[in-house]
Amino acid sequence: MNLLQTEPSRILLPSNKVKDFRITGVWDGSEHHFGCGIGVYILSDKHPNCVLLGLRRGSTGEGTWALPGGHVEFGEELEKTAVREVYEETGIEIEPSNAKVIYWDNAIDLDKNYHYVTGFVVCNAGEQEPTNLEPNKCDGWEWRKWDQNAPDALPESIS
Repeated sequence: MNLLQTEPSRILLPSNKVKDFRITGVWDGSEHHFGCGIGVYILSDKHPNCVLLGLRRGSTGEGTWALPGGHVEFGEELEKTAVREVYEETGIEIEPSNAKVIYWDNAIDLDKNYHYVTGFVVCNAGEQEPTNLEPNKCDGWEWRKWDQNAPDALPESIS
């Protein structure tokens, strides 16, 4: 069957299921996953050339270092998603005007019926230090050196 000629099915979800912009639906007998997320590069005046990373637990990527982030809520601006997620996970308060979208990732795995769009934001925490506010999801936060020679190195500032 040609997917371009297939009428897409509509997925109606209860309103409490669309707070996070991630959807799982079943069509053509298979489960499909789609979502929109945010990852936040937090820079620090106290920790030059570092980015804040958390050691993941209890979810995909357990045991790996990851940026703070999460899911975009319906109708939410990406900068505000970044501010909210950073605060919920680390207690660091960021002004939305201090958050800047720097790139997008469009992760598609058709073999697993998976499609996830992630915006990446950079901001500066100033002198603030993180607190682990989600110990069931993160073993702790650390300022880690960023390889300035990497092809996708962070900008020195966001101004």
